[in-house]
Amino acid sequence: MEHPSSARPHPAPSFSAAFDEVLPPGERRVFRLLQRAARQALRRRVRLVRVAGRAYAKLSRHESALQQVRADLLTLVRLVRAWANRTYRGVPWRSMLYGVAALLYFLTPFDAVPDVLLVLGLADDVAVISVVVQALRSDLDRFAAWERGLLPAPARSAGPAPASAAVPIPVR
Repeated sequence: MEHPSSARPHPAPSFSAAFDEVLPPGERRVFRLLQRAARQALRRRVRLVRVAGRAYAKLSRHESALQQVRADLLTLVRLVRAWANRTYRGVPWRSMLYGVAALLYFLTPFDAVPDVLLVLGLADDVAVISVVVQALRSDLDRFAAWERGLLPAPARSAGPAPASAAVPIPVR
Protein backbone atom coordinates (compact mmCIF):
# COMPACT_ATOMS: atom_id res chain seq x y z
CA MET A 1 0.00 0.00 0.00
CA GLU A 2 1.38 3.41 -0.90
CA HIS A 3 2.23 5.70 1.98
CA PRO A 4 0.23 8.90 1.46
CA SER A 5 2.66 11.14 3.36
CA SER A 6 4.51 12.16 0.23
CA ALA A 7 3.47 15.15 -1.88
CA ARG A 8 1.44 16.90 0.79
CA PRO A 9 -0.56 19.80 -0.66
CA HIS A 10 0.00 21.90 2.48
CA PRO A 11 1.89 21.68 5.77
CA ALA A 12 0.67 19.19 8.32
CA PRO A 13 -1.49 20.71 11.04
CA SER A 14 -0.01 21.55 14.42
CA PHE A 15 -2.00 20.29 17.37
CA SER A 16 0.26 20.64 20.41
CA ALA A 17 -0.62 24.18 21.47
CA ALA A 18 -4.34 23.64 20.95
CA PHE A 19 -4.33 20.44 23.01
CA ASP A 20 -2.31 22.09 25.77
CA GLU A 21 -5.05 24.71 26.13
CA VAL A 22 -8.01 22.32 25.97
CA LEU A 23 -6.97 19.04 27.57
CA PRO A 24 -5.42 18.25 30.94
CA PRO A 25 -2.08 16.36 30.82
CA GLY A 26 -3.70 12.96 31.43
CA GLU A 27 -6.06 13.38 28.51
CA ARG A 28 -3.20 14.51 26.26
CA ARG A 29 -1.37 11.28 27.14
CA VAL A 30 -4.48 9.24 26.27
CA PHE A 31 -4.74 11.02 22.90
CA ARG A 32 -1.06 10.35 22.16
CA LEU A 33 -1.57 6.65 22.92
CA LEU A 34 -4.58 6.63 20.62
CA GLN A 35 -2.40 8.09 17.87
CA ARG A 36 -0.43 4.83 17.96
CA ALA A 37 -3.68 2.88 17.66
CA ALA A 38 -4.73 5.16 14.79
CA ARG A 39 -1.44 4.45 13.01
CA GLN A 40 -2.25 0.73 13.23
CA ALA A 41 -5.83 1.26 12.09
CA LEU A 42 -4.66 3.23 9.04
CA ARG A 43 -2.77 0.14 7.90
CA ARG A 44 -5.92 -2.01 7.90
CA ARG A 45 -8.90 -0.82 5.88
CA VAL A 46 -11.33 -3.09 7.73
CA ARG A 47 -10.35 -1.44 11.03
CA LEU A 48 -11.01 2.02 9.59
CA VAL A 49 -14.43 0.99 8.36
CA ARG A 50 -15.20 -0.46 11.80
CA VAL A 51 -14.04 2.74 13.57
CA ALA A 52 -16.12 4.90 11.23
CA GLY A 53 -19.21 2.72 11.74
CA ARG A 54 -18.87 2.69 15.53
CA ALA A 55 -18.33 6.47 15.61
CA TYR A 56 -21.43 7.01 13.49
CA ALA A 57 -23.47 4.72 15.75
CA LYS A 58 -22.31 6.53 18.90
CA LEU A 59 -23.02 9.90 17.31
CA SER A 60 -26.52 8.71 16.41
CA ARG A 61 -27.15 7.67 20.02
CA HIS A 62 -25.95 11.01 21.45
CA GLU A 63 -26.92 13.55 18.77
CA SER A 64 -28.28 16.19 21.13
CA ALA A 65 -25.19 16.12 23.39
CA LEU A 66 -22.91 16.36 20.34
CA GLN A 67 -24.86 19.03 18.47
CA GLN A 68 -21.91 21.44 18.62
CA VAL A 69 -19.67 19.10 16.57
CA ARG A 70 -22.25 16.91 14.83
CA ALA A 71 -21.78 18.14 11.25
CA ASP A 72 -17.98 18.12 11.47
CA LEU A 73 -17.94 14.71 13.13
CA LEU A 74 -20.15 13.30 10.37
CA THR A 75 -17.80 14.76 7.75
CA LEU A 76 -14.79 13.26 9.54
CA VAL A 77 -16.48 9.85 9.70
CA ARG A 78 -17.30 10.00 5.97
CA LEU A 79 -13.72 11.07 5.18
CA VAL A 80 -12.29 8.11 7.10
CA ARG A 81 -14.72 5.78 5.35
CA ALA A 82 -13.87 7.17 1.89
CA TRP A 83 -10.15 6.95 2.65
CA ALA A 84 -10.58 3.32 3.75
CA ASN A 85 -12.58 2.56 0.59
CA ARG A 86 -9.84 4.26 -1.45
CA THR A 87 -12.33 6.55 -3.13
CA TYR A 88 -10.72 9.65 -1.63
CA ARG A 89 -7.03 9.93 -0.78
CA GLY A 90 -6.56 13.68 -1.16
CA VAL A 91 -5.65 14.22 2.48
CA PRO A 92 -2.21 14.12 4.14
CA TRP A 93 -1.30 11.04 6.16
CA ARG A 94 -0.84 13.10 9.32
CA SER A 95 -4.32 14.60 8.97
CA MET A 96 -5.75 11.09 8.72
CA LEU A 97 -3.70 10.04 11.74
CA TYR A 98 -5.14 12.82 13.89
CA GLY A 99 -8.65 12.37 12.52
CA VAL A 100 -8.68 8.64 13.27
CA ALA A 101 -7.13 9.28 16.71
CA ALA A 102 -9.96 11.74 17.44
CA LEU A 103 -12.54 9.12 16.45
CA LEU A 104 -10.82 6.56 18.67
CA TYR A 105 -10.84 9.07 21.54
CA PHE A 106 -14.55 9.60 20.92
CA LEU A 107 -15.10 5.83 21.07
CA THR A 108 -12.95 5.02 24.07
CA PRO A 109 -14.70 4.63 27.41
CA PHE A 110 -11.49 5.53 29.29
CA ASP A 111 -11.57 9.30 29.38
CA ALA A 112 -11.64 11.92 32.12
CA VAL A 113 -15.42 11.99 32.47
CA PRO A 114 -17.27 8.76 31.66
CA ASP A 115 -19.58 9.06 28.67
CA VAL A 116 -22.41 7.44 30.64
CA LEU A 117 -22.85 10.87 32.26
CA LEU A 118 -24.09 11.98 28.82
CA VAL A 119 -23.65 15.72 28.19
CA LEU A 120 -21.01 16.14 30.89
CA GLY A 121 -19.28 12.90 29.92
CA LEU A 122 -19.11 13.86 26.26
CA ALA A 123 -17.63 17.33 26.97
CA ASP A 124 -14.04 16.11 26.70
CA ASP A 125 -14.91 14.25 23.48
CA VAL A 126 -16.37 17.48 22.06
CA ALA A 127 -13.21 19.35 23.07
CA VAL A 128 -10.91 16.86 21.32
CA ILE A 129 -13.09 16.69 18.22
CA SER A 130 -13.25 20.49 18.07
CA VAL A 131 -9.47 20.87 18.24
CA VAL A 132 -8.85 18.21 15.59
CA VAL A 133 -11.58 19.54 13.31
CA GLN A 134 -10.15 23.06 13.60
CA ALA A 135 -6.73 21.77 12.56
CA LEU A 136 -8.20 19.68 9.72
CA ARG A 137 -10.65 22.34 8.54
CA SER A 138 -9.18 22.77 5.04
CA ASP A 139 -8.95 18.98 4.52
CA LEU A 140 -12.55 18.48 5.69
CA ASP A 141 -13.83 21.35 3.55
CA ARG A 142 -12.00 20.03 0.47
CA PHE A 143 -13.42 16.56 1.09
CA ALA A 144 -16.96 17.91 1.52
CA ALA A 145 -16.62 19.90 -1.72
CA TRP A 146 -15.37 16.75 -3.49
CA GLU A 147 -18.36 14.81 -2.13
CA ARG A 148 -20.74 17.39 -3.56
CA GLY A 149 -18.97 17.17 -6.93
CA LEU A 150 -17.57 20.68 -6.70
CA LEU A 151 -13.93 19.58 -6.92
CA PRO A 152 -12.24 17.02 -9.14
CA ALA A 153 -10.73 13.94 -7.55
CA PRO A 154 -7.33 14.60 -5.97
CA ALA A 155 -4.33 13.04 -7.68
CA ARG A 156 -4.13 10.25 -5.11
CA SER A 157 -7.85 9.35 -5.26
CA ALA A 158 -9.46 6.56 -7.19
CA GLY A 159 -11.79 8.97 -8.96
CA PRO A 160 -14.90 11.02 -8.35
CA ALA A 161 -17.27 10.21 -5.53
CA PRO A 162 -19.50 7.34 -6.60
CA ALA A 163 -23.15 8.25 -7.06
CA SER A 164 -24.20 5.93 -4.25
CA ALA A 165 -21.06 6.83 -2.24
CA ALA A 166 -21.35 3.31 -0.73
CA VAL A 167 -21.38 5.07 2.63
CA PRO A 168 -24.61 4.97 4.62
CA ILE A 169 -23.67 8.18 6.41
CA PRO A 170 -25.75 11.24 5.51
CA VAL A 171 -24.15 14.26 3.88
CA ARG A 172 -25.19 17.46 5.62
